[in-house]
Amino acid sequence: MNNQSTVIYLDLDGTLIDVREKYCRLHEDIARAMGRQPLPSAIFWTLKRRATPLPALLGDWEAEARESYSRRWLAAIEAPTYLQFDGLIPGTRKVLSRLSRRHRLVLATLRRDGRALREQLQRLGIEGYFAGAVAAGDHPSAGSAKAQLLRLKGETNGRRAIVVGDSEADVEAARELGAPVVCVLTGIRDRPFLEALRPDHIIESVGQLPQLVDQAGRSERLVV
Repeated sequence: MNNQSTVIYLDLDGTLIDVREKYCRLHEDIARAMGRQPLPSAIFWTLKRRATPLPALLGDWEAEARESYSRRWLAAIEAPTYLQFDGLIPGTRKVLSRLSRRHRLVLATLRRDGRALREQLQRLGIEGYFAGAVAAGDHPSAGSAKAQLLRLKGETNGRRAIVVGDSEADVEAARELGAPVVCVLTGIRDRPFLEALRPDHIIESVGQLPQLVDQAGRSERLVV
């Protein structure tokens, strides 16, 4: 692998940013606002990481209440009230600094509010490490497909690439692009779920990414 020509597509939520507090607080706030008893945070997060379907997640909630919950979730998940709880995964700045010296880093996220995304990257002090940032909200025609989002943005230009993320969306994007994929365990899916997707590699956190990429560069393959 030619390190100078490698583009690394990085997911944001769960990969670079710890979203657990945001997700748990939002679940609790929505449930209480609807007069329901929220799940304890530890149970909610465990179920969320297993990709538990909403009917099972909300138990005996009727269909109308589940639909209302979903609407409220989508309306609030990118609001400043909840984005304030986002924090960088430990070591993220150091990793981005190291990788950006030798690789082209592209942030790829399904966030719907591109402006709020850019403001958050600036607040977190990581916007300068990316050669590009692609958000679904900036390209509505891409829908919820990351690979299509990258194609519309012109980021899939034939370079050697690696996709890094925490969910099935990232694995699907990598497969469509014909790129290897690395999954991290800091996000919204747990190890058993990710193992079932058969990514090229699973690492504890993005902190292990530089070593993995370096090894891939020496051996011409990502799996180590």
